[in-house]
Amino acid sequence: MSKEQLSIQTLPGYSPDIGRQIWCLEDVRQTLVSRLHDLSQDELDADDDGLHSIGTLLYHIAAVEAGWLYGEVLCRDWDSEIEALFPDESWDDSKLQPFKGESVEQHIQRLQKVRDTLCFHFKQMNDIDWRTSRELEEYDVTPEWVIYHLIEHEARHSGQIFQKKRIRREHQ
Repeated sequence: MSKEQLSIQTLPGYSPDIGRQIWCLEDVRQTLVSRLHDLSQDELDADDDGLHSIGTLLYHIAAVEAGWLYGEVLCRDWDSEIEALFPDESWDDSKLQPFKGESVEQHIQRLQKVRDTLCFHFKQMNDIDWRTSRELEEYDVTPEWVIYHLIEHEARHSGQIFQKKRIRREHQ
């Protein structure tokens, strides 16, 4: 029996520091997506327990990733192709807005399109730009911190999704 090798890799096509952090971001995504494929539409849309639906959380994860990429890293409006992926607001008045009726495949496609766009832009980045603050009205932020935040954000919501899936299935 071989031992599992636990280490962070550097993704090809990126500067080494960026490639390692994007690898971490992708690892969190792979874990999330691997546990979505067997969800029913009812499981995706259910919000009858007072918690956000899995579909709402998936929509939110993608919207936040796009928001940070365009707002904090690129400092420009969303491309029309990305904007079209978000027909509804993800949050309003500091709370998530319900999002229902899309299939697992539609959610995964949205998540992947946003991630492909993020990866494209980060492949163009060098180590200086990676650590150069974007001076925004409310705060200054580096792309390096944005990736850290997106890893944390997706991991937290993934935990909520996994818990909701487990609880729903235990009570069926």
